Amino acid sequence: MKKFVFAFLAASTASHAMAQSNIVFRKDLRPVDGALTELVIAESGEGYDITLGQAFYSRPQRKMIETSESIARGLECEISEERVFCSRDDRPSDGTLVEITVMQSGNDRYTASKRTVFNDRRTGQEVEQTDVIANGLQLFSK
Repeated sequence: MKKFVFAFLAASTASHAMAQSNIVFRKDLRPVDGALTELVIAESGEGYDITLGQAFYSRPQRKMIETSESIARGLECEISEERVFCSRDDRPSDGTLVEITVMQSGNDRYTASKRTVFNDRRTGQEVEQTDVIANGLQLFSK
């Protein structure tokens, strides 16, 4: 699995004329009535885009349900063997700071979290929120 991260590092430092690179983390609990969770960090023309996808079988509806949510777009990322750290700071223009961290949590498992910070115009205070996006993820290469 570590070879995939190093291969991604080499690809991301090459020119943008090369094919786009993705890092995929996933947790698959479907064999035990769970869900497939997939976090995709994809290189785009304006940085990196992060998407969270889930798929599970709905017994009442008797069909597979798939969802996809864009977590953040246009991020700058630092990628190492232990973690992926991506951020985008739009606060100077009344925007939000978004930080996505995918960090190794032991036994080749990773935890993904999202931190947002913005200035509340009504109170003048800085508001910070951190949420776990997914845990128990494994690095997956296609």
